Amino acid sequence: MDLLWFLDFDRRLSRLSAEDFVRGELVRKLSVSGVCVGEGFRFGRGRKGSAALLRRLGAETGFRVRETPTVRAAGRRVSSTRIRRLLARGDVRSAAACLGRDYVLTGRVVGGHREGRALGYPTANFIPEQMTPRPGVYAARVEAGRLRRRGMLYLGRRPTLAGDWSGPLVAEAHLFGFAGNLYGRRIKVFLIKRLRNDIKFKTLATLLRQIRRDAKRARSAAGRLTRRKGDNA
Repeated sequence: MDLLWFLDFDRRLSRLSAEDFVRGELVRKLSVSGVCVGEGFRFGRGRKGSAALLRRLGAETGFRVRETPTVRAAGRRVSSTRIRRLLARGDVRSAAACLGRDYVLTGRVVGGHREGRALGYPTANFIPEQMTPRPGVYAARVEAGRLRRRGMLYLGRRPTLAGDWSGPLVAEAHLFGFAGNLYGRRIKVFLIKRLRNDIKFKTLATLLRQIRRDAKRARSAAGRLTRRKGDNA
């Protein structure tokens, strides 16, 4: 997309009638030439606006309206509610089928505790800007600018290293075959498959053995993806 326009859903906006929203926001502020909405779309105060109203106002003010039919995946209607529920269960594969792409988390890499490096699995720590799926370990594709690597993502509270489950939720991405510095850079982590739950291990040695198994499974899951131009892992 070349341009995104974000609306703050504040009290003023929540009280706008459907007609006032079209005439004030879409026509006067944006001078839209076309509007695309989903099947059964409703908008405006009391959900009184519809695609039919948009078409009528469009004919009056000079913009076209297209109503797209409902999209289905696995025989069920695709909706944001369905996708959020799938992510809450950690079912990123089904979420990807609904989205038409892998679910992605983005953020800027920040400093961490460096335990991963000590264990032989350095990570890029970041604060996700999107809804985080169910905690656990995921096979992933990681991108930072032109850098692309297969890898894995840990989402959890680090109970083994922290000693309990009271710590904050952290996101730590390990990039296979990469030993550089990503501090301060923005990364994209595309989630391919959920591998396991977040687990508290009795010893660091047990944790390390599990990380090795996770890495092997993550490589296998990532290896089934079609490589894109520029991929190098």
